[in-house]
Amino acid sequence: MSLSVWNTRVPRSPEFSASWNARLARSPHANFSFDLRLIDWEASHGRHAELVQFEGPGLAAAFVLRESHGERVCGWPWRTQAVIEGPERLGPVGITGEETAVLFAHARELAGGGAVRWYSPHAPPPGIAGFQAGTTLMYSIVHEDDDLLHAMSSSKRRMVRKAQRLGYVVRGHRGLDDLRSFATLQQETTLRHGLTPDVSPAAAARPGERWREWELPWMWLLVAELEGNIESGLGDGVFRGGVLEARAGASSERARLDGAFALLSFEEVRQARADGYRWINLGGMNRFKREFAGDLATPIAYHAWLSARGLSAIRHRGEVTVRHARERARRVARRLRPARAPSLAAAAHPPQLERWSTREKRPSGFEALWSQRLSRCAHAHYAMRLDHLEWEARHGRHSIALLVGDPAAAVVLREERGGWVSGWPWRWQCVVEGGEGTTGITPAESSVLALAAERVVPGRRLEFFSPDAPAAEWPGFRAGPTIVLDITPEEDVLWKALDKSKQSSIKKGARDGLVVVVADRPEQFRAFHRLQNETEARRRADGELDATFVAPESNLPDPAPGEGWREWELPWHWLLVAERDGVVEAGSGFGFAPGGMLDYRTNASSLAGKKSGANFMLAWEAVRRGRELGMRRMNWGGATRFKRDMRGELVEIHCGLGGGPVWRLPNEFAAAVRRSRPRVAAWWRSLRKTGEGKSR
Repeated sequence: MSLSVWNTRVPRSPEFSASWNARLARSPHANFSFDLRLIDWEASHGRHAELVQFEGPGLAAAFVLRESHGERVCGWPWRTQAVIEGPERLGPVGITGEETAVLFAHARELAGGGAVRWYSPHAPPPGIAGFQAGTTLMYSIVHEDDDLLHAMSSSKRRMVRKAQRLGYVVRGHRGLDDLRSFATLQQETTLRHGLTPDVSPAAAARPGERWREWELPWMWLLVAELEGNIESGLGDGVFRGGVLEARAGASSERARLDGAFALLSFEEVRQARADGYRWINLGGMNRFKREFAGDLATPIAYHAWLSARGLSAIRHRGEVTVRHARERARRVARRLRPARAPSLAAAAHPPQLERWSTREKRPSGFEALWSQRLSRCAHAHYAMRLDHLEWEARHGRHSIALLVGDPAAAVVLREERGGWVSGWPWRWQCVVEGGEGTTGITPAESSVLALAAERVVPGRRLEFFSPDAPAAEWPGFRAGPTIVLDITPEEDVLWKALDKSKQSSIKKGARDGLVVVVADRPEQFRAFHRLQNETEARRRADGELDATFVAPESNLPDPAPGEGWREWELPWHWLLVAERDGVVEAGSGFGFAPGGMLDYRTNASSLAGKKSGANFMLAWEAVRRGRELGMRRMNWGGATRFKRDMRGELVEIHCGLGGGPVWRLPNEFAAAVRRSRPRVAAWWRSLRKTGEGKSR
């Protein structure tokens, strides 16, 4: 093990400089804050640091410890200053928690008992004080332009096109006038946000200082110009071969409405990609950044690791206590905050309702009204079809179909043990007539429909799944993500939105002789069931099969029509299979509602079919044929890597718990338990990593 340290208060040796630069060149997550020119610049202004190079068994690293307010600080709540050498480290995070712990231990030794503050993309292990300090988005930009645009929300794509249509031109800054203009925009933007500006273009500044910082060689400023005026600007920290760091952005009010900043951000990505960058650290996580980067961005939570002795240790413990208390207070405030949507007070003016319970005879004319309503809802799906509800009722699984007048909507409630449920953690059962966008429903509409459902089943516990957080009066939790794809665009647009590798997989399937057909024969259903068994066996480490499966080779009689592996005979189900020389190699099953949603339900394949790209081929054919049949959306039923690769918008499904005052406390407890699950799982994983969670 070796440790090489340079303090900026003493001259730097040529050998250290050469070794430092060579190490950073082999570290894909290095950023501008490692640049020796910046380090020297900071030191010349009295901001000193220690640069450390570490080599140990299988680990070569570099990190910076800045002197700040009596502490040695590594990184920021949104940016790392510790990198591990290794050209293969191409993911959004280039360092593990175990590696961080090794480097942190050496930083503590160098501090000699002094205070150390280390910002890491990993939570500190037990025994080290700390807290979550911030969150950023790591934006993957090694994609074609069409893929980048498709990943954006539709509103951001429209902004890019609008700014292009209006004639905005993006270019690099050309001198002091551009720098002053950008500083003016920063000042205006800060004032719009109700804050005090810290940049004044009227103040004199020396080269590289204050509003002239963009003259420095590790800075990059792009501006958007319209009719000779700078209307928007975006500044980054640059480090070739590493990560591009977003640092500043500002726009005039006009440019903001024109979409100039979205265009500017898009051009930033294109130029950065051409310069060899793989990632942009967006320097935070706000709504614009999430919608602009879409599913190409990975959220990274940064944590502060703290170490000190004496009074500094007491100060750290106090800071940790305050931080944790503040976070708990925020959670309580969010729950107590008035809902954006109508609250329970809206019950005084209930919307018009018409309902049918599958335990009762269907009212005259209800079927026509229901079918008409669903036909006007792009997000209606098979689990809302009346024939599906009747089938379920014949098997003892009862429901209520609810028509709401304002908003014009349809809701399904399923009777389950302990109460009623609408939707699932990957699918909602409430749709609004004419609903647009990814989910087709607004938060206000979700709340109105949840309240309407509660009135229909008074005093019974209700779980209401929707793509919006429940109103403040209802306890709730995040239930799970799914991906929803708009399949109404032209086929070539949908094709171009796919990643090149997925296009290649689909083409490979065709070259390998796979043909996709709609399954309509018992032998195809049996073959698909056999593949389900095989796939399930591969997914289980112990090789056991799911007990719900009945192998077709057994001597048991065939199930009744529509039962078991014959479910694909039902009119709301659709099974596509990929065949080669008459043999079924893969299959994907869907539920569908004409003119509405296509729901991805199940998939299975042989190893040979999987290697030939059959699964991607089936998914693409479902999109293509579903569009031809008039379906308007595809719900992929989750957010696995495969489903994200097939494109679409990420939707977080929330569960609101209702039922009235009698259920308030039980619902609060249930919601708290569900919200704690991710933290408990993370804690358990950390124990297993350290060996403390293993059984003895």
